[in-house]
Amino acid sequence: MKKKIIVLLSFILLYIIPKPEYKELNNLAIIKEIQVKCIKDGYQIELQEILPKKENSNIIFQYKSYRIKQKEIKNIKTSLEKKYQKKFYYNGIQKISTNCEDEIDLLLFFKKNKISK
Repeated sequence: MKKKIIVLLSFILLYIIPKPEYKELNNLAIIKEIQVKCIKDGYQIELQEILPKKENSNIIFQYKSYRIKQKEIKNIKTSLEKKYQKKFYYNGIQKISTNCEDEIDLLLFFKKNKISK
């Protein structure tokens, strides 16, 4: 009887405890750098993805760029994901650069939207 109760409780706990969300790595782009350029009609955003490749016993890093032009900066995350059909991972960002005069607003936007730390 005790074994049945333990097994039953184990199955119940398996359904109650949240499972980690699975993310397909082929659709995940790890972003290393963001460049924001202010242009006449809005912003040009360029993301640099890091692509680690294993060759023999070494890891070689290659890079891929994603570019988008937007009138407003507030929709860049969704626009990039729709255009390239990838999920962008921003926790590995090492550099954010811009030529815009209003840098503080840009950095606050990135922090608010969890694009940088």
